[in-house]
Amino acid sequence: MKIIKGIWMAFKNLRLRSKLILSFISLISIPSLVIGFGFYNTSSKIISENTSENIFNIVKKNTQITDIKFSRIEESALMMAVDPDLYRLFEGYNAEDESNLLRLNYEMSVIISKYFSMYEDVYSAYIVTSKFSFGSNSKMFIPQSAFYKTSIYSDAVEAKGKTRWIRTYDFTDMFNQKELKNTNLDYRYMFAAVKLLNISTLESQNYYDGTYSSPVIKSLNSNIERPILILNFQENIFHELYSSSLPIKEAVYYIIDRQGNIISHPDKAKLNTKETPVWLQEAIQKGAGSSYVNINGHRTLVCYDTSKVTGWISAFEVPVDKTLSSLTVVRYYTLYLAIGITILAIIIAFLISGRIVQPIKKLLKAIRSIGEGNFPNRIMAVGNDEMGILVDNFNIMNEKIQKLIEENYEVKIREKEAHIMALNLQLNPHFMSNTLNTINWMAIENNQSEISKMIMSLSTMLQYTMRNTTEMVKFKDDLDWLKSYVFIMKNRYEDVFGVEYQFDEKLYDTMVPKLFLQPIVENAIIHGFETVETGGYLKITGSIENGIRNFVVEDNGKGMTPEKNLKVMKSDENSIGIKNIDKRVKLLFGEEYGLHIESQEGKGTKVCIMIPYDG
Repeated sequence: MKIIKGIWMAFKNLRLRSKLILSFISLISIPSLVIGFGFYNTSSKIISENTSENIFNIVKKNTQITDIKFSRIEESALMMAVDPDLYRLFEGYNAEDESNLLRLNYEMSVIISKYFSMYEDVYSAYIVTSKFSFGSNSKMFIPQSAFYKTSIYSDAVEAKGKTRWIRTYDFTDMFNQKELKNTNLDYRYMFAAVKLLNISTLESQNYYDGTYSSPVIKSLNSNIERPILILNFQENIFHELYSSSLPIKEAVYYIIDRQGNIISHPDKAKLNTKETPVWLQEAIQKGAGSSYVNINGHRTLVCYDTSKVTGWISAFEVPVDKTLSSLTVVRYYTLYLAIGITILAIIIAFLISGRIVQPIKKLLKAIRSIGEGNFPNRIMAVGNDEMGILVDNFNIMNEKIQKLIEENYEVKIREKEAHIMALNLQLNPHFMSNTLNTINWMAIENNQSEISKMIMSLSTMLQYTMRNTTEMVKFKDDLDWLKSYVFIMKNRYEDVFGVEYQFDEKLYDTMVPKLFLQPIVENAIIHGFETVETGGYLKITGSIENGIRNFVVEDNGKGMTPEKNLKVMKSDENSIGIKNIDKRVKLLFGEEYGLHIESQEGKGTKVCIMIPYDG
């Protein structure tokens, strides 16, 4: 805080030109840098979000593609288990008859081909029993003696007729073919789908009358061995699909199960190995999504999805810095641009500050001269810009000041003369007041109480007008004056009308325009009761609603037609100051306030004045 205060004090003590230069440079350079780096950060965020969304969509699409393929294969395996030809072959299956086994192998190969030959991803398909592996495939073989010792067999049995997907395995290790370990096998690394075939068929009974019974499921005898279907797939299925959809060459894909066993990976050395990536647990919990993790010190985007068929997790690891490599140019471009703008700002600041400061110096010199009383001094204006206009206006101001000083001297003299005259004129109102008091005492001595009250009301009105010379007065004082006026008018009209007052007490201390109700009351008495001989009623009220003071003068006089009402608001003819009151209120408080008249011929008139309430 002290450092900032010190910098601010140093800035305040600089000369005007230095302040202008520093301010100009700051106003141009700092926003340029902020906008540039803000653009870089925003662009980075947008690119990262788009990259995350796009890569996640790629992973999800790839998973959907493989799920569609694998689900169709599962459906074919399910249909195969109820194939009537397969049921017929195994119903008469005799593992001891070698010639029969060869015939069965041919027929079962036909059945296998019927269900799986259309799937180009199926590398090999076998139906395995303890005595024979059925299926003619020149690409690979399944040693049935070793098969029953593998985890593939135990997984198939454990699945109890459901299709079980087997992670990528090493053929030589799985089937104990050590002699093939150093040979180049196409089927070295495979993954598989296995299913214990609970073979059955649908059978209908033919009755003598030519009808058939409803189909019933017929299963193999329990003493017949249940074979196992094994479908092998090359790991390249995943490799070709995922490597072709990598967003950048530095990205890495994973096909991995929940235990961390790698099914497919660009690095073939990782196949049939176990690994626990930092994102694996999150992928297991969420199933699908994306996150940012730290891998080998690099911030990495990971997008993953889980297969609904195999349960395996597909994932892409994408280094974030590689996705933003194109923005590095933008960052350096922004920096170089900011430096260039700063240099340009310094040059422009020197030119503009000189243009501003020179006329100011001349003005300061002229002001000092004026302070010494040298008013005729003028400055030569250069140009028509703001500084030129300022100099011209200064010269005009200089002349006006000189003229005002002369006029002020004359006005002072005239004010003194007017003040003396005003003191003389005040003698007359004081004389009137004293005279009225004398008459009042004479009326009291002669028991003329009504005359005394009228004289006191008139005296009160006279003192109020003498004492209050301002436009705004307290409503309480103005109401006292109005009551005196109404009292005199009631006596003048010999009680032709009665009057009622109702006011919110909060109104008494508020400020109102002086004598604002008197013209309305006078119009009600003179014009409203013009044809009334007795029974006239005048009601004067005041209330506060929604921050507005509402003053209402209501009579039961002769009223007006709508045409006459409109004419009264436009002209002072046949009314006393109605239009003037409306103008005064609008000038003092605004156009939304003022006077409103409601009148009905033969029933009376209601005049409402709205004035804001300031609390």
